[in-house]
Amino acid sequence: MTFYKILTLAIVIALNGILYPQSIIAQNDTLRFNNKIKADTTSRIEVIAKYDGSNVLLRWGVNNSEPWYDQSFKGYLIERYLIDTLLQLPLLASRDTVVIRSRSAAEFKRNILNCSKEELTVAQCLYGDLDDKIDPVMNFGSKRQDLINKYSLTMLMSDISQEAARSAGLFYKDTGIKAGESYLYRVSAINNPNVIHGVIILKTLKKNLPIPTISNISELEGKINIFWDREYHEEYFSAYFIESSTDNKSFKRLMEIPFVGGESREFSNDVFSHSIKVINYKPIFYRLIGVTPFGELSTSSKSIKAMGRDKTGPQVPEIIDITTNAQNGQYTIKWKKGLEKDISGYNIYKGYRSDGSFEKTNKKIIPPNTTILTQKAKNINEKMYLRLSVIDTAGNEVFSSPKLVAFRDTIAPSAPLNIKASIDSNGIVRLSWDKNKEDDMAGYFIYRANSNNHLYTNILQKPIRINNYIDTVTMKTLTEQVYYKVTAVDHNGHVSQFSESKMVKRPDKIPPMPPSITDYAVSDSSVYINWKPSRSKDVVDHQLFKSENGKAFTLVKKLKIDEIILEKNLKFGNRYTYKIIAIDDAGLISEDIAHISFIVIDKSKVVPAILTKCIIDEKNDLLLEWKPGNNKKTKYLIYIAKDESPFELLKKIDGSLKYSEKIITGGKYQFAIKAEDSKGRKSGFSNVMSIEL
Repeated sequence: MTFYKILTLAIVIALNGILYPQSIIAQNDTLRFNNKIKADTTSRIEVIAKYDGSNVLLRWGVNNSEPWYDQSFKGYLIERYLIDTLLQLPLLASRDTVVIRSRSAAEFKRNILNCSKEELTVAQCLYGDLDDKIDPVMNFGSKRQDLINKYSLTMLMSDISQEAARSAGLFYKDTGIKAGESYLYRVSAINNPNVIHGVIILKTLKKNLPIPTISNISELEGKINIFWDREYHEEYFSAYFIESSTDNKSFKRLMEIPFVGGESREFSNDVFSHSIKVINYKPIFYRLIGVTPFGELSTSSKSIKAMGRDKTGPQVPEIIDITTNAQNGQYTIKWKKGLEKDISGYNIYKGYRSDGSFEKTNKKIIPPNTTILTQKAKNINEKMYLRLSVIDTAGNEVFSSPKLVAFRDTIAPSAPLNIKASIDSNGIVRLSWDKNKEDDMAGYFIYRANSNNHLYTNILQKPIRINNYIDTVTMKTLTEQVYYKVTAVDHNGHVSQFSESKMVKRPDKIPPMPPSITDYAVSDSSVYINWKPSRSKDVVDHQLFKSENGKAFTLVKKLKIDEIILEKNLKFGNRYTYKIIAIDDAGLISEDIAHISFIVIDKSKVVPAILTKCIIDEKNDLLLEWKPGNNKKTKYLIYIAKDESPFELLKKIDGSLKYSEKIITGGKYQFAIKAEDSKGRKSGFSNVMSIEL
């Protein structure tokens, strides 16, 4: 966590009612908030902000319906404070305020013809029917449910329309800011102390909106489903428009109100999904536009073409009989013809296991009127399964259950031997092994796993006849090893035992996950740092670095796991920055995000002086004398107050323990002294003494 983020968190906590650390700087130069809201209060204001390159846009809302409705008319107080660039604290003198309320019913009526549907919906929620031109939104039922529905509908309209949010009193554009500065905003509910205010800190740096991306599309019968990643898009957008085009040039929106992504029972909640009814085999281009909570529209995504397709396959075919002739090695398969009129033909598939892979035996599709076919086996001793498929004119293919042709040979091949494997920097794996000596060999299957204890998966759809293979594995993974095994299979479908496993290690191109600093505490001249190591398994070293007053980082030491860091002999007034990095066994260095920064502050106190004499001497002059505190090289500030006036600084002197001054006018005078040390730190007031002339 960076120093800036830590201070930001401290400020936000302070602004929400937790005691803010006191210091001379905090008392004299910055704003301190004292929120008296009770800890069990549940109503609060949530705030988001964005810098658009010229202005700061603020959006907020109360987290439940009851205070929302009242506050729409009472309004919200917006406070803005400039953040000091050095101390990273809000400055009191920079305070600026504005009050925001919802539009009145009269304003809505005057502008009703220019209002969008979203604005009219907000008007309906706040005021009910304003005019015959505003249709009722819905029958809200009970009074409480009515309020909840209006609240939810107002929040939705404010999320998809900036003007609707402005009309609801939930939006503010701050034009009086400077680029590159940081500001703190506080949004408070006027005349409602039971609502916890919202606080946000924003640095005015322009950030462009990302372009949405359609991650996948499924083509079904009479409809298509469009998918896009939830986690990536939810960070920036609250709603979406989907547009379509027949020529990939002129696009039209499919909905007037943008799509708001909820959770789907049909699809994974890792993605947003939207279904569109279409005409089969009519290609359409689709693209996605994101809508931010500030009502901004993103650049449209890259378009993707899709169409509905006939997905209703024919009736499952049925193999009636299979007969064999051992003398000529032929087998004859008979099946029942289906009743569908859109049949384009049949295929026959051969496999060596009922649950294994199958390969097509016919080179051309079998005509639709055929119900019997004779083929020749390559080896009459082979165990073989057949499957019949029927294909319609849309290309939908439906398979029968496997049917056994013959059982002869029952001995499986021996397991392959002498497995060799190598991998290059691109993830290309080259495998080889000794060729099996059995005469009825059909080929080999290759299996892969990320751990020798995991389930091995067959990576081939059918056996290969050669005793070598080239595989490609992904390099973008934290799993360093990949394991291989090989089996041999004969023509009867008998599969050998697994070969010995062979491990290859991926070239490491991914830096380790960064460590994290979980807590730290600064004393007078030392700092304690608690941290968590990287979670990457291949990390071999953690290193602590230090920078003093902005100088280059230097290595402090190599860290042991679970070590609590104690750094001593820090100098008062200096800024220190510490960071921790992880290094893996390939020499790759983690991302530099685990760092803290702070200034060492001398917290020792200046002891006030003791005023011992306050008289008018024989020369009719004022004479003050005092005893020093425990501070050396002290300056003294003499304060005077006449009659009922407050104390004012009279004189600042160096080192002396007495002061003489002529007093011209009469009256009652009070005197007090403050001590100031060589660092400019001041004590409190001394005791007060007075005279009357």
